[in-house]
Amino acid sequence: GLRLGARFAASDSVVCLMGIEEGAFLDINPAFTRILGYMPEEVLGKVPTEIGLWPDMATRSSIWAGIRADKRVCRLRIRVRCADQRILVGFLSCEIVTHGHGLAVFCLVQELQEEDEASRPTERQDSYHSLYLAAAEGIYRSLPGSGFIDVNPAMARIFGYDSPGQMLLELCRDAARLYADPVQGASLHRELIEKGRIEEYVCRARRRDGSAIWISENARAVTDEQGNTLFLEGTIVDITARVEAEEALRQSEALYKVLVENSREGVFLIQRGRVVFANPALAALLG
Repeated sequence: GLRLGARFAASDSVVCLMGIEEGAFLDINPAFTRILGYMPEEVLGKVPTEIGLWPDMATRSSIWAGIRADKRVCRLRIRVRCADQRILVGFLSCEIVTHGHGLAVFCLVQELQEEDEASRPTERQDSYHSLYLAAAEGIYRSLPGSGFIDVNPAMARIFGYDSPGQMLLELCRDAARLYADPVQGASLHRELIEKGRIEEYVCRARRRDGSAIWISENARAVTDEQGNTLFLEGTIVDITARVEAEEALRQSEALYKVLVENSREGVFLIQRGRVVFANPALAALLG
């Protein structure tokens, strides 16, 4: 309301309002343009990843992880890329607010300053993150109405991307592009939102080069106390080899059946002393 509008206009810190469905900018304050150098027309309607705001792709995921856990983020240390490519470091605080008839994320970035050697981030070494990076299955997190906010290296490899960063950049708006059948992808999304979980959902997907693969997906919807979906997270396994082997077996069995049924030689199968199969030629031979 008026209080939120006043905070926008009067703040000397970088302030923005972002949609909760896809994480796109809904509004920015004058300090956003003055400090970071982006004009409103360059930003509004865009996802931060699209304008290169985050030098570290993990920033977007960290924000949503905080919102998931505490419904807000308090002084998260971040790096921000300016329009002139300078890197600033500062502290981000954000919370979910009511906006119109829906929800949005109010973000405040304070104490921005030029990055130096001492303020550059060090590589994370915790065991959970190491497991996440080394996992054989693809692991992802996405916004309910948009694209991915985090993917691990295995996820990028499964879909033919050179790195998680490349996949996040190209699919920051539309994660559903991965599914070969858009109708099936939309159906999967609805089922996940309505039921809250899917297990071993098998479907065809598309790699970055357009080639088709088969995947098995487990996913769940993460919601707040009111039942609003904050984001989706899940795992994906490439089962193309298994599906192709099963199809080859079915075709082989079908071909064998045709050959046996049409053979002029009598063919039969006995199990435990009983005839369980006989082809027409055998029946004719025995009258």
